[in-house]
Amino acid sequence: MSKIKPIVLAGIVILVATIFASNYLFGALRKVETIQGETTIIKIGSTNQSFEFSGKLISGNITDVTAPFDAYIKAKNFRFGEKKGPGEVLVELSLTELDDQIKLAKANLLKSKKELDEIRNWKDGIDASRMRSTISILQRAQKKGEEKLLESQRLFDLGIIPRNELEEIYNQNQQIRDQLDSANYDLSYNLQKSKGVDAALAETNFTLAKIKVDELNELASQQKITSHSNVLIGEIPNKPGESFNVEVGRFVKRGESLFRLHSLDGLEIRGFVAEDEHQKIQIGQPANVKFISTTKKTYSGIVSSFSRLPSGDTAHSEEANRYEIRIKLENFSDEIPQGASALVHILLEKNKTGLVLPIKFIQNEYSGEMSITYVTKIKADGGEEKIFIKAKTIDTEMAEVIGDLKEGDKIIHKKFDY
Repeated sequence: MSKIKPIVLAGIVILVATIFASNYLFGALRKVETIQGETTIIKIGSTNQSFEFSGKLISGNITDVTAPFDAYIKAKNFRFGEKKGPGEVLVELSLTELDDQIKLAKANLLKSKKELDEIRNWKDGIDASRMRSTISILQRAQKKGEEKLLESQRLFDLGIIPRNELEEIYNQNQQIRDQLDSANYDLSYNLQKSKGVDAALAETNFTLAKIKVDELNELASQQKITSHSNVLIGEIPNKPGESFNVEVGRFVKRGESLFRLHSLDGLEIRGFVAEDEHQKIQIGQPANVKFISTTKKTYSGIVSSFSRLPSGDTAHSEEANRYEIRIKLENFSDEIPQGASALVHILLEKNKTGLVLPIKFIQNEYSGEMSITYVTKIKADGGEEKIFIKAKTIDTEMAEVIGDLKEGDKIIHKKFDY
C-alpha cells in the first residue's frame, strides 16, 4: 500500500501537467490566430462627410441664333462643334438689301419731322406771334388805305385827280384787305390744327418714323453676329421641311434659324439621387467634377438646384422617387461634348476631425430586427473586447466611429472567427 501511493501521486502530477500544457498551447494558438487577423490603429483624422453621384454634362443656357434681317451670308467663321470666345464674329451678313430700307426710312423721318415742327411752332406760339404781328401791320395799313381812298374819292369828285389814279388806290387797298383776310384765316386754322387731331397725328407719324429708323440701324449693327460668351457652336435639329445650311452666298430670311449656341459659362452636370440622400445636399455647396472620358482633370462647381421629379413623369420613369440635382460648373472652358458622363463629389461637411478607421473593420450583429454596430478591440493583455459604436460614413473607404475608444486603440478584423 505504501508502494502504490507514490505511483498514484506521480500519475496525478503527470495528468495535471498534461492538462495545463494543453490549455497553454490552445491559448497560444488562439493568440497566434488573433494576431494573424488584419488589424488597424484608430487615428484622429478628417471626418468631413462627402457624397458622390454620376451625371451628364448639359448646357444651362442654349440660344438659337436667327437671321436679324433679310440678307445674303457674306462670311462664316465657325465649324459646328467648335468653341468660340466672347466677341468673336461668327457670321457676317450683307447690308445691300437693308441699305435701301434705311434710306427710305430716313427720308420719311425728315418729312414727318418738318410737319411736326410746323405744328409745334404754332403750338408753342412762335409762328402764331409772327402771324399776329403781320395781321397787326396789315390792319394799320388797311386803315391808312381806307383813309387815303376816301380822300382820293373827294379829290376825284372835285376833278382834281383822274379816274385811273382813284382806281389804282382802290386796288391797293383791296390787296391789303385780301392779305389781312388770308392772315386771319391762317392764324385761326393753324391754331386749331396745333391743338387738334392733326397735332396728335403728326406726333404719332414722327414717333413711328423715328422708331423705324432706330430699328433698322439696330439691325444694321447686327450685320456681324458675334458670341457674347464662351460657347460651343451646335446645329439646330431640323423639323420636317427645314434645312439649316449656313454657307457663304446663301440668302436667308429674317427670323430664319441659323445655328445654336451652347454657353460654356452656363454648363451644368445633371444627375439623380435617392430620396433619402437629397436631405444631405444644400444649394451652394461646393462640388468637384471629373469626366469619365478624361479623369486627369478635376473641375469646380456648386450645387445650383435640386428638385423632386414629377410623379408620373414618363420621361424619367427610371428615376421614380428620385431627385434631380444640378451642378453649375465654374470657369469651364474645355471642349467636352454635351452628354459626357461625369462623377460628382460633394463635400457635405468640412473642418471636422474625429476618430476614424477603415469601414471594413466595422461589424454588425443582429438581434431579431435590430442591428448592433461594433468593432473588436485588442486589449493590452492580447485579449479581445467588443466595443459598441455609432459609425458615420465619410466616403467609400473611411468612417468616423463614436464610442468607448481612443486614438491608438488597435482594432482587428479577423479572417476566421472561432
